[in-house]
Amino acid sequence: MIKRKIFYIIPLFFSMGCIASGIGFDANSLVYTGGFFLILSATPYVYLPFKRKRQKLKAVQKYQGWSNLTELTGLSYSMPENEPFLPAVTGEYRGCKISMLPYLERLGNTKLMRQFTMIKIPIQNPGKLRIFIRDKEMLDSMFSFFASSIHGVSGNPKIEKRFTIKSNPERLAHLMLKETTVVERLLKTVPFRLELLDDFFILTLDGVQKDANIQKENLDLAIDFINHFYEISSRYYSNYKAA
Repeated sequence: MIKRKIFYIIPLFFSMGCIASGIGFDANSLVYTGGFFLILSATPYVYLPFKRKRQKLKAVQKYQGWSNLTELTGLSYSMPENEPFLPAVTGEYRGCKISMLPYLERLGNTKLMRQFTMIKIPIQNPGKLRIFIRDKEMLDSMFSFFASSIHGVSGNPKIEKRFTIKSNPERLAHLMLKETTVVERLLKTVPFRLELLDDFFILTLDGVQKDANIQKENLDLAIDFINHFYEISSRYYSNYKAA
């Protein structure tokens, strides 16, 4: 914002200074020079809004699938008027409050940025159970980085090869990944990071999916996983109390 204001102000003051100092030795030179710098001063006011409009149009086209998703789910879609032009899909779907946003994440200590899609859903988790399932090519989040790691909980070589799995308690991950249908759906999903912690479920997917039907499948996967968690956690506490 400060750089943009400087971009506006410097040519304006420069042109005013030139006119005030009387550049040129005759009236015509003064008029031509003053007119040139006045045009230069006005350029940002014309060019920047035009550039911003073009950027927003490109963003709307890029995220057209996100807009179409609202027709399939009844969720709301919004695109900000100012940069960065990143949309948001929010609302209630299948009894869950949904928040879906694209965002950029820095790759390690490099200057490279990678785009992701984040689906965030509040959950009921009174026991503060936690589970993290992450593609090994995805980076850890600051939450899952500190969780104790467990390996080989599924007994499925494909799961163990592709994912890093962490949970608290350890038995939770084993119970969650015993279900064949859940495992098959996870294996078919694009690289992702799944975090269920405290009062939130967060599914971070690699890239930005343009197909509204696939976006809906991702939302359904997230909600089905949460419902599966409710079932498993209820069973876990029932067995825990019985013991």
